[in-house]
Formats: sequence, structure tokens, C-alpha cells
Amino acid sequence: MEPKIWGPPAWIFLHSVTLNYPNNPTPQDKEDYRIFFDSLQHILPCPTCKEHYAKNIRSNPINLKDRTSLINWLIDIHNK
Repeated sequence: MEPKIWGPPAWIFLHSVTLNYPNNPTPQDKEDYRIFFDSLQHILPCPTCKEHYAKNIRSNPINLKDRTSLINWLIDIHNK
């Protein structure tokens, strides 16, 4: 599937997900969001995109400290 078809709406969705992350996340919140963002490297509908995302999260691990940290992390991932 072409990234130009699904990519822009996927990024909107992912950024929306970060906006709902708690300011003071519980350990369970952190685990849920870690699993969600980690799983994307396995399920994105483009092999090149999967590889690129996996490389980016290995070099820039998810920051689940608080909402602002997660928002900024995804912005960094998106801009790579």
C-alpha cells in the first residue's frame, strides 16, 4: 500500500493519540502506550516504513515521562 495514501492520516491519528496521554501517567498507562508505539514497527502497511520506524525508535526510544515528553518524542520521530 502506498504511504502517500495512508501516511498523512496515520500521522494525524498518532499525534492525536499523544494528545490524550496523561500528564501524570500511571505505570499501566506507560506500558499500554509503549506497547502501542512499539507494535507499529510490526504492523505498518509498508515494509520500508516499518524498517524506518523501527530504526528510529531504536535510536530515539519512546519518552513516556508525561504528555509533553510523548508529544515531543513523536514530533522528533515524525521529522526523521
